[in-house]
Amino acid sequence: MLKNLLIAAVFASVCGAVHAYPLEYEYQLKNYPSAAPACHQLAQQLGERLAVGYGVTIVSARCLPNQDNVGVDLSITYNSEQDLPPTSTYNDHAFGEQGWYTSQSACLAGLDAEEAHFTTATGLTTFHSICQKDVSSYSSLWLARVDAFGWSDIRPQFTWAILFGTPVGYNQATFAANVKSALAERGYDVIYARLDGGPSIAHLRIGYYGTESMYFSVKKFGLLDQVSQCQTELTRLTAITGIETSPALATFCMSMTTGGLELQSLFESNGPYQLEFSVEQFVSYSACTAARDNLIDFYRDSGRNVLGGLCTRLFGGMLTSQKWAVQLIEPNTPL
Repeated sequence: MLKNLLIAAVFASVCGAVHAYPLEYEYQLKNYPSAAPACHQLAQQLGERLAVGYGVTIVSARCLPNQDNVGVDLSITYNSEQDLPPTSTYNDHAFGEQGWYTSQSACLAGLDAEEAHFTTATGLTTFHSICQKDVSSYSSLWLARVDAFGWSDIRPQFTWAILFGTPVGYNQATFAANVKSALAERGYDVIYARLDGGPSIAHLRIGYYGTESMYFSVKKFGLLDQVSQCQTELTRLTAITGIETSPALATFCMSMTTGGLELQSLFESNGPYQLEFSVEQFVSYSACTAARDNLIDFYRDSGRNVLGGLCTRLFGGMLTSQKWAVQLIEPNTPL
C-alpha cells in the first residue's frame, strides 16, 4: 500500500513538473511596412516589451522576409506556461479583403482613433498598432491593425455578403455608409463597411465589435424590366414591411449585367419573410399590377397570411420567364 502511494506521489510530481514546463509560442506581425535595419530594432523592442509587460522569456525576436514581397514579417518567440491569448483587428484566417483605408496616409491619420475605439470596445490595453497593407486586396487597401493580449467577450468580428449586380442610385461608398448606419441603429458597434467590386459581383464587407459573428442573406423579391418598375415595387415593398420597422438593412434595385433589374433586400440571418409566386400568371407587368390587389384579397380570404405582393417576372435558377406573377410575401412561421 505504501509502495503504491509513493509511486503515485512520484507520478503526480513528474506530471506536475511536465505541465509546468514552459512551452514555446510565437507572436507574428506579417506584412509589416518596414525594412532593415529598422525592422530588426523594432523586433527587439517588441520582444522587450512583451517580456516586461507579460513576464515571458523571449527566445528570439527576428525580422524575416515576407513571402508576399510586401514589407517584412516580425516573429517573436517566447517561453511561457501558457500562450498569451491575442485579440486583434486583423484576422489571419478571414475570407477575402480586410482593409478599409484607401491609402497608408489615410490609415495613419485614423490610427489613434482606431486604437481608442478598440480599447473602449474590448477593455484591453493595446500592445501594438500599425497600418498594414492588405495583401489579399486587389484595390491596395490598408487596415488599421490593433493588437492586444487578453480575453474579451466583445471582440473584433468580420463578416461579408456577395451582391450580384450594381446598385441603382448609389455609389459604392454611399451604399456601404447606409448599411453601416442601419447596423448602428440596431446597436452594432461598427468599425467599417465597404462595398467593392462590380459590375456583375460586388463584395460587402463589414467589421464590428461584438460577442458573436453574424451573417447576411440577400433576398430577391422581384425581377423587373425597367428602373421605373423596380422603383415602384421598391416603394410598395417598403410600405409592406414598414418604413421605420423594416427588418431589412437595405432594400435596393440592382442592375444586372444579364439584363433587367432585381429588387433585393439585405437581411441579418435569413430574414423574416417567405416568398411564393402566385399560381396565376400574366403576359405583362401592367396586367399583373391591374389584377394584383384582387388576387391578394383572394389569397387572404383562402386563409393565407399574405402581407402583400409584388409584380415580377417569373424567375428561378438561371432561367427567366416571359410570364409575370405576383410575388406573395408572408411572414416566416416557426418550425
